[in-house]
Amino acid sequence: MDTAVANPLSRKIKKILDMKLDSDKELVEAMKSLSTFFGDNNLRNRKNLRSVIERRGLKINQEFLNDYRTLKKQIDQVTEEVQGFYC
Repeated sequence: MDTAVANPLSRKIKKILDMKLDSDKELVEAMKSLSTFFGDNNLRNRKNLRSVIERRGLKINQEFLNDYRTLKKQIDQVTEEVQGFYC
């Protein structure tokens, strides 16, 4: 048996090297998104990556919530106006 095939690490490395990354659209998009806020590939940035991603997700969710609140207020106003027609 070939030792490179028997070694799990070698199999994983071979699998990664054999991947056609350009054809994986989701991976390409994820890497593009990551590159917008991940700077140099250094130890400090790698350690902070998780918190950066979590803060970014929190910011996106807060923006969504604020937009949703605005939309809900507008829908409530329209509902009140429509109900005013029937009273």
